[in-house]
Amino acid sequence: MATRVDYKGVPRQYNYKEIFEDEDPEEMVEFRFSKLIYSSSAEEIFEHSEKYFSQDKSLTKVPDIRKLKMKKSFLKTQLVCGAAFYIISDNAKNIIYYTLIGAAGGIVAGAVVGAAVGGATTGGPGIVPGMLIGGVIGLAVGGGAGLGWGLGEGIDKAIEDVRSLYRDFKILKETEAGTHKSMSYTVQIAHNFFMSFLRKIDKKETELNIFCVISGDIMIIPVKTNCGHVYELLSITNSLKGSKSCPMCKKKVKEITFDFQTIKAVNDALKEAMSYLRKSAGGQNLLLLKKRVAKSSFSESDNITAEKIERGGTTSLAEKRTLYCIANYYLENQMKITAYVKDVLSLMLRDSFIAKKITSAQREEMEREILEWI
Repeated sequence: MATRVDYKGVPRQYNYKEIFEDEDPEEMVEFRFSKLIYSSSAEEIFEHSEKYFSQDKSLTKVPDIRKLKMKKSFLKTQLVCGAAFYIISDNAKNIIYYTLIGAAGGIVAGAVVGAAVGGATTGGPGIVPGMLIGGVIGLAVGGGAGLGWGLGEGIDKAIEDVRSLYRDFKILKETEAGTHKSMSYTVQIAHNFFMSFLRKIDKKETELNIFCVISGDIMIIPVKTNCGHVYELLSITNSLKGSKSCPMCKKKVKEITFDFQTIKAVNDALKEAMSYLRKSAGGQNLLLLKKRVAKSSFSESDNITAEKIERGGTTSLAEKRTLYCIANYYLENQMKITAYVKDVLSLMLRDSFIAKKITSAQREEMEREILEWI
C-alpha cells in the first residue's frame, strides 16, 4: 500500500551548546535543533517551547462541512449546454433514423401498390410506370410519416434526458452549497479511511512512527529521545515535568532531538493518503456533463465505503465532488501547518541569532535545512 522510503540521509549533527548554570545537571535535558542545543530543565524547555509552538494544531482534524471550500463548476452553463445538446442530438438522431425507415418502407409499399394498379389498369405495360410513381408517392408518404414519428420520439427522449440532467444539476448545486444529504456520511467515511490508512503506515509500512503515543495524533514537531523513541515536542516535555523517564522504555531521558526524518515521513504519508481520495474523486472538469458520457464510472446511489476509496470503486456524483473537496481540505491544512512550522523554526533561529547563540552563517545554513526537509 505505502511506498517504503529511506529517511537516513536527513541531517542529524549539532554543534552548539548553552548550559544554564543555575540548574541541577542531573535534572537537565538537552533539546537539540540543528546547530542549536538548549540544555535546561524539562519544565523550562516546555515553557520555552510553548512560547513558539501551539498545542491546537492538528493534521488530522475532521473536515467541517460548513468550512469546506467548494469551488463553483459553472453548473448553469453545463446545464444549458447539456440540455441544448440533448434536444438537438436526440431529435436529429431520431428524425434521421425514422425518416430513413419510413422512406424505405414507403418506397417498397408504394412500388408494390403502384405496380399492381398500373398492371391492372393497362393490362401489363403500366407495371413499371406504376411502380415508379408508387415508389415516389410511397417515399414521400413514408418519409413524412417517419419524420413525424422520429420527431415525436426525439422530443420524448430529449425531455427525459434534460430531466435527468437537471436532477444531477440539483445534486451538484446542493453539494457545492454544502447541503446535500450525503455529505456528512461521506466526510465521516473519508476521514475514517484517512486515519486508518495513516495508522497502517505508522504500524507496518515504515520504520518510523508518525503518531505520538502520548497525544495520539500525528506529530507536527517530532523529537527523538536519546533512547530512540519519537514524541510530539510539547507532549514529551510536559510528560518529563513529572517523570524523567521515557514513557515507552522507562529509560532516563537526557536528550531530545528535533527529528527531520519523522517530519518527512509524516508529509509523505499524508500525500499518499490524499492520493487515494483524489483518485476516488476523479477529474472534476465538467463533472455534470461527464456523467452523461461515462455513466459506468458513476454510482446512481450514495453508498460510499472505505473499500471503494481504497480500490477506486464507483462513487456517486455528490460523493465524487465531496471527496475532491475533502482531499483539498487535508492538503490545505497540511500546507498551512507546514508553513507554520517553517515560520516558527525561522523565528527560533532569528531569536537565537539576536541572542548571539549562532552566527549569521550558521543561521543561513539551518534555514536551508528547514527549506530542504520540511
